[in-house]
Amino acid sequence: MRLGSVALARVSFVALLLSGSSIAFADVTPEVKDAMTRCDDTSNTYTLQAQLAGCDSAINSGALTTANLAIEHFNKGIVQMQLGDRQGAILSYTQAIQLNPAYEKAFVLRGDAYDDLNDVQHAMSDYSDAIRMAPGDADAYFGRGNEYLNLKNYAQAIADYNQAIQLKPDASQYNNRGVAYLDQQDYEHAIGDFNDALRLDPRHSTAFTGRADAEFALNQFASAHDDYVHALDIDGKNAHDWNGRGRADIVLKDYKDAKFAFDQAVQLDPKEPAFISNRGVANDRLGDHEQALADFSEALRLNPDDSDALDHRAFTYNELDKHDLAAADYTRLIGMRPTSAAAYDGRGFTEIQLGDNEHAIADLTRAIALDPKDPVALFDRGNAYFGLEKYDLAAADFQASLKLDPKSAGALNGLGRLKLHMGDYAAARAYFDQAIQNVADDPAYFSNRAVAWRNLNDNDHALADYKAALQLKPNYLPALLGRGRVYEDMKLYSDALADFEEAVRLHPDDASAQNSACWARAAFLNAGFDQASKECDKAVELAPKDANHLGSRAMLAMKQKRYQDAWTDYDAAVKLDPKSASHWYGRAMAALRMGKAADARADLEKAKAIDPKIAETYASYGITP
Repeated sequence: MRLGSVALARVSFVALLLSGSSIAFADVTPEVKDAMTRCDDTSNTYTLQAQLAGCDSAINSGALTTANLAIEHFNKGIVQMQLGDRQGAILSYTQAIQLNPAYEKAFVLRGDAYDDLNDVQHAMSDYSDAIRMAPGDADAYFGRGNEYLNLKNYAQAIADYNQAIQLKPDASQYNNRGVAYLDQQDYEHAIGDFNDALRLDPRHSTAFTGRADAEFALNQFASAHDDYVHALDIDGKNAHDWNGRGRADIVLKDYKDAKFAFDQAVQLDPKEPAFISNRGVANDRLGDHEQALADFSEALRLNPDDSDALDHRAFTYNELDKHDLAAADYTRLIGMRPTSAAAYDGRGFTEIQLGDNEHAIADLTRAIALDPKDPVALFDRGNAYFGLEKYDLAAADFQASLKLDPKSAGALNGLGRLKLHMGDYAAARAYFDQAIQNVADDPAYFSNRAVAWRNLNDNDHALADYKAALQLKPNYLPALLGRGRVYEDMKLYSDALADFEEAVRLHPDDASAQNSACWARAAFLNAGFDQASKECDKAVELAPKDANHLGSRAMLAMKQKRYQDAWTDYDAAVKLDPKSASHWYGRAMAALRMGKAADARADLEKAKAIDPKIAETYASYGITP
């Protein structure tokens, strides 16, 4: 298929007569003369159908010489090409060549017709014959260059374009040579040729497109965006350019315009999965995750092997906390890309969200083996080691990630979490500061810094960071729960409960959310015990081996004077977490209420040995010996 916007040349049969021959109109009837005039309508006086009828009348008249008959077949081929009848044109050019085997232009235009039919071998043969007959014909070199380009023989394509440019430079020759350079990823030479094409033809839309593609590959996204816009100003029906503009918008973070651009691309070509998948990316960035999922799924319906759409859908599932679905997509992606470090990294990250740190480490180690210079897989594996309380290994991975990328926000965040665990809250806050400075749109970094602020007794800064996290992601669970706990510190218990209730509404299957709401009602508000009971029961159901959830339900039972139930839950909590002063003290209080003073004394001693101030803490809940 021809890549340049080259119009077919109309050729006057008089100009194409063999040397030494001419048509004497006196030798033909007026009817034949009129037919020949219509066939050779260089002024476009007649319709194409009228021109074709004229050609047929002249050819069938029996009054033409062999040379003139060849010319009429040739001109008929030109009309047929304009009518879109490539096969008919090939027959006409073949008739002209049979009548005049040296008819070089007929070889060139027959080559063009074969090219339009994607018959590369026949087109190549015709262009080569034309070059042999007329080595100075730029059109023949241009046509053959296009065939070499279709065959990805870039060196020979460029050689033919060089000849064409030397003989008769025009915009399309520079454009197509630019395409050859572009396909070889020689972007600088490509841009140079597209510049020359636009110098000769400032409205050459495909040159704007080619230059935009090269600029995008060189990360010159603003320039690429502008060139796609210029191309669309000339030809607004080019889906590739709308898609390119949208891709540039994504990088430039103009997601609204990106969605608009992808909408146009999809409207023009609704069966191209890449355009639909790219629109999904724009929807995801705009926060419309459900529509993003719909786009990715539609792209995959059209092309089940679209690994990019699958990758994007897995990412969006994780954003929606649908980690099981994300894991399934990443597993399928690994089947498509078994040597892709990013696919293993994605599944490893997902497994961390699912609490499966062992499998996460295996996947992330595989990702690192495939791409040892990927800082993301390193800090993700550090997070998995952190989850397994292997803090030295976590620190080593975070440091290695930071060495590869000194601005790695993920690694800085990981080091901050380690400092939180060590109780060095000022150092933790400093790491989170750096992470946020480098990446200011991740709610986790703000939420983690809020934890540091809270432990530094700076509730105002903590609340500000939780607010920032929730502005970035309104359903971000750690921020909702964390802000609720700050409100508890400030004795703003109703505000705390409001955050916990919102967390439960958004994440009904999260045990921590259910437990937090129950705790606020039972420990501080002393109200809503029926709802608290449902929340505590749900928390224990979701996480039966979490001692804190059992402790909350025990606290609720104490407030409801169900002391045996309280003692039972505290007893289970003590067995799960014997280092918690709260569980020992709570069991002691339940034992006292049931008249078991000796048992209570033993538990009190253990509780106070762990936390000498535990009695004050329980007094704040309204529970005293």
